[in-house]
Amino acid sequence: MKLILQERGSSVVVSLDEWRSHSLDQPMKALASKNVLRIARSNSGFVVTPGNYVGELVLPSASVSIEPKSPSVLAAMDRLALLSKEKHLENLKSEGVPDGSTEGDPAGEFRDALLDCVYEGIPWQYVRETHTTSFPRGRIEFGKTVRQIAARGIRHRVIATRPVHRQDQQFNRVVQSVIPILPTLVGVTARTLREVHTLSQSLDVAEPFGTSEEAIVAAHDAIQNLAIGSNTAAVRLLKCCIQILTTGHLFAGWVAHVPNGIARFRNIEALWERCVQVLVDVWLQDSAVQADARLHGLRGSEARLFPDGGPLLDPDVIIEAEGRTIGAIDAKYKLLDPMSSGASADLYQLTCYVRSLNAGLGILVHLTERNEYAKVVGTTLEGAPIVIVTISDKLLLQERACALSSLLARWPLVRERLDQSFAHCLAETRRNRVADLFGNVLLRT
Repeated sequence: MKLILQERGSSVVVSLDEWRSHSLDQPMKALASKNVLRIARSNSGFVVTPGNYVGELVLPSASVSIEPKSPSVLAAMDRLALLSKEKHLENLKSEGVPDGSTEGDPAGEFRDALLDCVYEGIPWQYVRETHTTSFPRGRIEFGKTVRQIAARGIRHRVIATRPVHRQDQQFNRVVQSVIPILPTLVGVTARTLREVHTLSQSLDVAEPFGTSEEAIVAAHDAIQNLAIGSNTAAVRLLKCCIQILTTGHLFAGWVAHVPNGIARFRNIEALWERCVQVLVDVWLQDSAVQADARLHGLRGSEARLFPDGGPLLDPDVIIEAEGRTIGAIDAKYKLLDPMSSGASADLYQLTCYVRSLNAGLGILVHLTERNEYAKVVGTTLEGAPIVIVTISDKLLLQERACALSSLLARWPLVRERLDQSFAHCLAETRRNRVADLFGNVLLRT
């Protein structure tokens, strides 16, 4: 069975017989837990509704694919997001070159490094394990008494703690994050994949990281921890993992083993947020403002607007200059009608971001299928303009990283208003509020 869906598209009904015959229950529930899709039971079977992810689930007798609405736009977004991730990983890449070159056959280099690591010994550590048992192991003062009780047939259970030899879970998670990517590498052979599969049996079971970024950071942490030892093979394998994760595979997204299969999905909304960061950064470079666009530290932190509740404080991108937040940008990966001034909920949300961060301006960035435009929707009580910008897929494909700069150049009044806000923010001394300080701390860590 091959089920093909479209991101944020129509729901599809899978009959109960197909659901059971292809053992879809556990794999689909795993996807639903990651918000890749939604499933609901109906009289005729299960209703599957795709979300804002693209990718595929591969099972022995079935596959589930979620395709992008516009592959060309997705490709353009990939190129833009690559600039963002290269900037984010700039300091990490200098250490990411393995001892041997991965050019031409990165999968073969990974296999050789894994083989050396298995021969030399997989990194391990001692952990303390506490359990309840009738025959404890470890340092217990009354050990003889317990054995005598057991010899007399008296039922008993005691709580004991002892050190246990375990493989380094962070190390294993990094390796397991790379293994699902190997089939997509250029020049990989079936023999190499079989050998990697055999060698991977030496690793303890570990869940891969949710994103390549997490795996890269964990790999560098593991290298630092292994620097005090002599496990050179493990360090070489970690560097090889970093090279594979950073060279052409920055967008693996969520890759995980599910019951009887492998799932590879990417969050398109998160990808759009990185694209907007690049668009804003290039626009700032073209302007006279010495500022920097960054993904905000509160992004995804579930922080609320008020101490006792309220909406999520979750700006996607902020503009920083001289250590202060001067702008808040909210990226929305959804189409907006050119006749609309933006969804009221989105504008309310952006206004809360601007006022909470004490920012000097707010920009709402949407996609559109028609003519793009820029518009000043209104002004906050503090005088910060709220601007809505729509970018068409055509403009994104033509201008790429310069799409926002090109658009604002065609709307000089909007650009002039933004430039005035920048000048005003830099001229006066602003005192950051708690939310801004917290966000800046997160950004620097």
